[in-house]
Amino acid sequence: MSQRKLFEEVGEKGRAEQPRPETGAIARGQRQPGRGLRLWLLALLVIVAATVIIGGLGRLAGLAPGGATGGAAGSDPGVSLLVWAWQGGAGLAFAVWLVGFVAFRLAGHVPPGWGGRLFAIGPLSAALAALGRWGDAGGGGGGGDGLGLAAHLGLAYGAFGLILWSLLALRRSEAERMRARRAGEGRLRRLASLALVLALVQILLGGLLAANGGGRMFADWPLMEGRLLAPGAFELKPLWRNFLENPALVQFLHRLVAYVLVAVSLWAWLRARRSPNRATRSAFAFAAIMVLIQAVLGIVSLMLGVPAHGAITHQLGALFSWLILIVARHQAAYPVTQSIRG
Repeated sequence: MSQRKLFEEVGEKGRAEQPRPETGAIARGQRQPGRGLRLWLLALLVIVAATVIIGGLGRLAGLAPGGATGGAAGSDPGVSLLVWAWQGGAGLAFAVWLVGFVAFRLAGHVPPGWGGRLFAIGPLSAALAALGRWGDAGGGGGGGDGLGLAAHLGLAYGAFGLILWSLLALRRSEAERMRARRAGEGRLRRLASLALVLALVQILLGGLLAANGGGRMFADWPLMEGRLLAPGAFELKPLWRNFLENPALVQFLHRLVAYVLVAVSLWAWLRARRSPNRATRSAFAFAAIMVLIQAVLGIVSLMLGVPAHGAITHQLGALFSWLILIVARHQAAYPVTQSIRG
């Protein structure tokens, strides 16, 4: 008995001296980012979204891409307020980014590997603010006006997308994201990426169309003055000017990309129905519905002569479509799988 007890004590001692697994080490290195960081990103997201909407209102009031107004519109107090808000929105986004980024960086609250990605939001915001001043410096009409508005919209939606993607990713720890990435659905991710590229092209075309007043031309649908392609679509010289300044060609391309985007979104939804993840199926269903609604809003607004309420509703629809497509792509890349215990 004494010999057995001796071996038992040695065994117990050995077990007692074995180091316990340091589960906290992974948690410390890959913990979920703090609430303050996510609130900072949410504030940036709201500011950029508000800038996009105010820009749409300003366009209806006769603003140039960067906020310049012409004629009597410039003396209207309401328009002046829109100019100030449009210019100030991008500047405010940059200021909020700068203060937050420096503060979180100094406090050590920026997760490993995220410094560069969060830093990239700053140059985008600065470029957005600088482009807003471009219109005041010399934004005229025609092609320069269209390019300015398209670039302004492209930067705004790019900044919105980067902030939203970061916000979605930082809801989970690095370890959780790695596990989710291994369960990613590659085909759905690629379809969502294609839809996002088409949506961005559509947004840029919408900026060109708004700048040259082409939205109020060719108000029949599905044809354009009884033809598939309106007459005069390639009348400007040199040829490339038609893709920027000719309302007939720009509107035709805007319609064409819309049809392709709807088809891709519906195809992605059909593919997503096979996904084992309920959140993925829901995200792609909502994306397809929103893109289809946006297309219908565009057609109705066109046939009504693009009234003010129709134009701003269409602008809101574009923003929501962009948002939901990003959510769908993120869900395909980092799916939220149902817990076994759930």
